[in-house]
Amino acid sequence: MPLLRAVVSSEGVTVLVATHDETLLTEADRVLNLEDGVITEAPAPSVT
Repeated sequence: MPLLRAVVSSEGVTVLVATHDETLLTEADRVLNLEDGVITEAPAPSVT
């Protein structure tokens, strides 16, 4: 994830990561859920 963050910062691009690994949620700036064909925005991930 640090490499992806560096690319986003230096190149000004957006990265989309599709995963079932919930440990990555704390790395995200925004989290969207797709369930039964409906996209919803998840609450902001908490950083501990």
